[in-house]
Amino acid sequence: MVAWHPHHRSTIAFGDELGKVTVKDFLGTEPPRVQNFHSRRVNGLAFSTHSASMLASISDDCSLAVLNSELQEILRDRRHQDFVKGVSWLHGGSNTLTTIGWDHLVLHHTVDLAAGAPNSSS
Repeated sequence: MVAWHPHHRSTIAFGDELGKVTVKDFLGTEPPRVQNFHSRRVNGLAFSTHSASMLASISDDCSLAVLNSELQEILRDRRHQDFVKGVSWLHGGSNTLTTIGWDHLVLHHTVDLAAGAPNSSS
């Protein structure tokens, strides 16, 4: 799974079968940033169109992870009961996103930007 950054055209994120998320700027000299956020395959990635610093990652481990620009987890949601297969950010200046899973659930998530510290909800 690959996602282009909406504000930095030379930056992409990609996820692999092992649950790792990699972010790479092809014009920069820094090495790719890699973190293992999931225990199973990454099914989708989406950069927020509102905040250049947020990246959503969904997986076969039935979870959503929202990451900041340093690839630190700022939200984790495990409410899905089966593979999470779709993710989309709400357009129009929002920190809200929606996920859909094989469990037939459509879930809405809001990232609390005021919290600052990484947090988790189950």
